[in-house]
Amino acid sequence: MMIEFQVTNFRSLKDTQTLSMVSSSDKEHRETNVITQLPEYPLLSSAVVFGANASGKSNLIQAILTMRNIVMMSAKETIAEEKFGLEPFIFSAKERSLPTRFEITFILDKTRYQYGFSVTKLLVFEEWLIFYPNNRPSLLFERSRINDRYQWKFGSALKGEKNRLAAFTRPNSLFLSSGANLNNPQLIMVFNWFKNCLRFLLSQGHPEPTISFFEKSDTAKETIISLMQDADFGIEDIQIEKRPLSPEKDFPKGVPPEIRHLLQPQKGAVEIVEIYSFHKEIDSEKKIPIDLARESLGTQRYFCLLGPFLDVLSNGYTLFMDELEQSLHPILAQKVMQMFHDPKTNTNGAQLIFTTHNTTLLDSKNLRRDQVWFMEKDRGSASHLYSLLEYKPRKTEALQKGYLEGRYGAIPMLGDFKI
Repeated sequence: MMIEFQVTNFRSLKDTQTLSMVSSSDKEHRETNVITQLPEYPLLSSAVVFGANASGKSNLIQAILTMRNIVMMSAKETIAEEKFGLEPFIFSAKERSLPTRFEITFILDKTRYQYGFSVTKLLVFEEWLIFYPNNRPSLLFERSRINDRYQWKFGSALKGEKNRLAAFTRPNSLFLSSGANLNNPQLIMVFNWFKNCLRFLLSQGHPEPTISFFEKSDTAKETIISLMQDADFGIEDIQIEKRPLSPEKDFPKGVPPEIRHLLQPQKGAVEIVEIYSFHKEIDSEKKIPIDLARESLGTQRYFCLLGPFLDVLSNGYTLFMDELEQSLHPILAQKVMQMFHDPKTNTNGAQLIFTTHNTTLLDSKNLRRDQVWFMEKDRGSASHLYSLLEYKPRKTEALQKGYLEGRYGAIPMLGDFKI
């Protein structure tokens, strides 16, 4: 579970921006929207970020993804000479020359960890890892670059050949990644948290994760079909068929025979996956199959979301999602969000963090006030993230109306649109 994320000098996020999943003392929706499996760390099961187009919402999600990618990739020898994929704040010469800083605090094996680093496109400048056994801070390692050399501090809790690991860590590689690559068991645990527990959905989605979940077991298949039925698409059943690619059937008719022969895959090397939804015929009990690609964009997107959502819920992962409402009806988007609020479906402390323009979600029946965040860009093109709690709204306040009227900021300031 994620406790907090901080980022500085990344794209439009010029100054340090902090997203916290720590719940307030408010008792509203505490039994549903707050994860209380670890009483000392009551965390929110979801958080939503509202804001105008180009306000920086997507950059926040991208910042967390970039941090994860650097952790995953920096120790690989194949990218020893490559640059980190960083984009510092470009509208200031000062920020363009400064490192980007990431820090994330999370729960791993019922213990709080705090990990972060500051990097440019070529170098790691700082890196640190702290954990809190018995809720007391204990340094595992700290690294800082001073006068073109690194200074290292190692806590007694970090086991293994620390100096040897440091010697094998390149200037453009994270010590966490190098240590995991060299099989340090403590660093592998933290590395695997980044690898396994942070999940992302940034686009329209792909059916493959749902197909994989569908094929796991009969129970998984029944769950997918039940959720498709619940969405009121008129779908009675789902079937997935796989067959070898056939040049005669699957290649366009105009492909010349010699090209068709060159493109002929080895037997069984390429599979065609066909997904069919079944609808009831109106004058009989017969079920009519329809290629899922012929269904509405909303139906296709919902199907693509189900696999990742069920995987995250069953494993207690943290999912970051850009524009939850894309192609989904507002009521359906609300039901999707509520899967994370229902203790019956969210049994392992999964979290959903998403951006949206769907203001119907701004309802005290759906969200606690500490779950609502806003992103606004100032006149210098720098994005600022802030919580609804800063406005201290009344519990009975009409949040959607107040937001659209500009009471909390983070709305577009539009021109006259004269033609």
